[in-house]
Amino acid sequence: MSRLLICIVLSFAFMAVSADQGTALTYQAPIVINKSIITDVVPDMNDDGHIVWRGAYNGKSEIFLYNGITVQPIINYPTSISNRSPQINAKGQIVWRGHDGEDFEIYLYTDGVIHNISNNDSNDLSPIINDVGQVSWKNFDSSMLNIYLYNDGAAQKISSTPVANLMGDDHRMNNKGQVVWVAVPDGSSQRHIYLYSDGEEKIISGYNCTSPDINNVGQIVWNGPDGTGSYNDIYLYDDGVATNISNSEGRSDSKPKINDSGEIVWFVELGNGINEDEIALYSDKEISIICKVTYGLYNDLNINNKGHVAWWDFDNTPTPTKIHVYAYGDGETQRISTGGQYNKYPQLNESNQLVFLNLDPTVGHQILLANPGTQGGILNMLMPALINTQSNAQMH
Repeated sequence: MSRLLICIVLSFAFMAVSADQGTALTYQAPIVINKSIITDVVPDMNDDGHIVWRGAYNGKSEIFLYNGITVQPIINYPTSISNRSPQINAKGQIVWRGHDGEDFEIYLYTDGVIHNISNNDSNDLSPIINDVGQVSWKNFDSSMLNIYLYNDGAAQKISSTPVANLMGDDHRMNNKGQVVWVAVPDGSSQRHIYLYSDGEEKIISGYNCTSPDINNVGQIVWNGPDGTGSYNDIYLYDDGVATNISNSEGRSDSKPKINDSGEIVWFVELGNGINEDEIALYSDKEISIICKVTYGLYNDLNINNKGHVAWWDFDNTPTPTKIHVYAYGDGETQRISTGGQYNKYPQLNESNQLVFLNLDPTVGHQILLANPGTQGGILNMLMPALINTQSNAQMH
C-alpha cells in the first residue's frame, strides 16, 4: 500500500474517530501496536497518539516510538546499555533513563538527536518532561535523593532536603515548570509536599502527605491525614491555600489526579473487602462516586481535560482472576480491554485515545491502543495491517 494512500485512508479514519457523535464515550476494540518479551510497565502517549515504551531490539533494551503509523526503535546502544522509563511530550520530544556503563543518566531525544542531559557521576532516575521541553528527574548522589530541573540547555538542583523514594508516585511537573515532590525535612521523619515555583522551593502541606499531582494552572492535590490520624483525605492547594475537599470521615482517600479544569479523581478505600472501594470525582465543588472498584489501593487513575477517566481493576466476578482496563465518560463506564490475562497502566490523552499494557503468559507483552468511536470502525480494521506492514519494513 503506498504511503500516499495510507495517509489518505488514515485522514478519513481519524476524522471519523474524532467526530462528535452526541452520545456517551465509546471505544473501538483495542489494536496491538507492538509485542515484546521485554516491555516497560507504563507506555506513555501524547495528544497526537504517539506512544513510547521500552522493548527489546537485537537483544538490547531500547526505547520504541509509535508515530501513529509506524513503530521504530530509538537506538542508544552502545552509549547506553539499559534504556527504560520513557516519556513523550506534545512536541514529540522523548526522555528516558539509561545506563552509560558507570551509572544511570537522563537522555533527551529531540529533532532526531539523543542528548545526555544529566551527564554526571551519580545515578539519575524517574525523568518527566512537560510540553515546553523542560525535564525534571531524581538524582541519587550516594547520600540523598535530589530533584533536578533541566531548562534552556542547563540542569540545576532545585531541592534542598532529602527526597522520599516512593516508587515514582511522588514527583510531578506542569507546563509552567512548577515541580512538586515528597520530601522529609532535616531532623524529621514526616513526609511533606514541596513546591518549586519561580525559582523558590517551599513546603505546602502538613505531615505524612503523599501522591501529589499538579495541573497546568498550578493547582495541586495530594492525600494526607484527616486530623484523627486514622484516615487520609484529599487536599487541594489553590492560590496559596490548602483545603481538605473530601472530609471522608471513616474512610481513606488516596492517589488523586487533577486536570486543567480543576476536576479531581481519587480512590476511596472503604476497607470492607472486594468490590467495596470506589472512585470519586470532584467537579464544580461537588463529589460524586463514578464507579466501584475491587482493589483501589493498587490501581492508577488518569483524567483528561474532558473529565474522562481511565483505570485498571480486577474483573467483577466472585473470584476475580483477570485484570481489565476501564474508562468513564459522559456518565457511563465501559470496559476497554477485550481479552488477555492482565491489562494494566492505562494512559488517556486529550483525544480520548487510550493506551495500555497487556501481560499475558500465552502471547507475551503487548502494547494496546483503543481509539474512541464505534466498535469495528474503519480505523480499527485498517491499523493492524498498516502497523505490521510498516513495522516489518523498519525492522529489516
